[in-house]
Amino acid sequence: MKKVAIMCRVSSDEQAKGYSLDAQHESITRYCERNGYEIIYEIKEDHSAKSFNRPEWKKWKKYAKVNFRDIDMLLITTWDRFTRNAIDGQIEIRDHNQKWDITIQAVEQRIDFSIPEQKAMLAFYLIMPEIDNDRRSIKIKDGIRQALKQGRWIRKAPLGYRNTRDENNKPIIVPHETKASLIKYAFEAYVNGTPQSEIRRELAKKGFKIAKSSMSGLFRRETYIGKIIVPANKHEPLMIVEGVHEAIIDEDLFFKVQAMLTDGIKKGNKIAKTKTRRDELPLRGHLLCSNCNGTVTGSRSRGRLGKRYFYYHCNHCKKERYPAHVINDNFEELLTLFEVDASVQVLYNLIIEKILLSNGVDSKQEAKNIKVKLDKEMKRLENLQDLLVDSEITSDEYKSMRNRYNSIIIDLKDKLGNIKQTKNGFERYLSSGLSYMQNLSKTYINSSVELKQKIIGSIFPEKMSFDGNQCRTQKINPAVLLILSIGKEFRKNKTEQSLKFKQLFGLVESEGLEPSSKQGLLELSTRLSFSWVFDVTPAKSNQLLHLFFINFGQS
Repeated sequence: MKKVAIMCRVSSDEQAKGYSLDAQHESITRYCERNGYEIIYEIKEDHSAKSFNRPEWKKWKKYAKVNFRDIDMLLITTWDRFTRNAIDGQIEIRDHNQKWDITIQAVEQRIDFSIPEQKAMLAFYLIMPEIDNDRRSIKIKDGIRQALKQGRWIRKAPLGYRNTRDENNKPIIVPHETKASLIKYAFEAYVNGTPQSEIRRELAKKGFKIAKSSMSGLFRRETYIGKIIVPANKHEPLMIVEGVHEAIIDEDLFFKVQAMLTDGIKKGNKIAKTKTRRDELPLRGHLLCSNCNGTVTGSRSRGRLGKRYFYYHCNHCKKERYPAHVINDNFEELLTLFEVDASVQVLYNLIIEKILLSNGVDSKQEAKNIKVKLDKEMKRLENLQDLLVDSEITSDEYKSMRNRYNSIIIDLKDKLGNIKQTKNGFERYLSSGLSYMQNLSKTYINSSVELKQKIIGSIFPEKMSFDGNQCRTQKINPAVLLILSIGKEFRKNKTEQSLKFKQLFGLVESEGLEPSSKQGLLELSTRLSFSWVFDVTPAKSNQLLHLFFINFGQS
């Protein structure tokens, strides 16, 4: 009596078409009963036959390698149940026969291996399933491409969308009820300077987990602005078509993100990694070691009783380590020197009004010139896709030029926005910025760590150091000096004024400011006046104040 193994296989799509493992098993079992064969091993698979990288097949080969002396044949119903890859099928048939003397046979498509001409019939049986697979693959790819050209996304919906069907029962994607808003948040946060890793953490907190490796891909999906990418093939170039789905992100926001991503690649590095922000360490990243001039970091440690303590310390020379609360308190005390009287706001409103009036004509002409350039670049961008479709440029050239034009357009829009912002919104930033400075130390203490770091950066453009007693800095924002110079100190007696300014500028390193001497600084601060701001450097003071209040007021 011959001992045999039997194999039944069906893929998930074939199962839906009426194939059945049970039907195959019954057919082979009856064949064995009629011929007096003993079944000693059974293979049942629900897997594609495009390759032999199949779990049950691997188990069978391990079994056959050990027990091949007890096995005469491996039986299947038809050859397409065995494989849909002709070459791999021939190799497996040969190896089973030569290595283990096991014959593979199909009970409904029998081959007499003793007759050489029968090998041609075997090749036919093996190649037909492969041809059928290839033909179906072509039809599916053509169908997918046609759907893409019609603006339909028929694959699994990208993050932020969900798959559904329209009124004609055709596939379509629609914004997800909750996840679409999170995609929009991610784009807006990135444009505002939030690192990708921090965005990922915020999304995870909201139940939207995304892999680190997927973040950049997410930001580059044209699907989010209502576009569909049709890949190039042998007959057609890459195309970008309007999708039938609703956009989640507006184009301006999308292309700003592309420019930032491209800029990061050009500089040879990725977007800066986030520094973990902690309320206890607001000055982390803004301090330098007074010993080696390296950037000071911060961390916490556990005391003997289990309580957590925070420290600023240098990881470069490892010679400086101070309790965080000592430096934080010292810095908060330093901020009290920057508080101004409310009446300063009235004076600066008059200054800005005169500056804006004097610059109004030039600003209008500059805005007109920018609009002309912007229209020109927009027209170039519109014509670019026609060049791609007409095969006058390659897809790589298209992508490169598209990114370049988008970068120019974003820059022009930013310049135009800055002009309008200067003209229409400066008073609001001025009022907001000065209101912060009226009680700066209290505002700072009650702010979030993100706002604290914005305040620090607005006043101190360079990093500070702490020598164990005082926070010292090499430079103070010149706009702040302008404000302080006409504050309430100038309406008090000169002795009191000089004492306070000496206290402030004694904390400033001389080599970082011009004039270089501390006495020169004191003279600069005490001689600034209303006429100086107008008549000596009106353009410079306008620039300084604009940069300061746009940054500080928006904080």
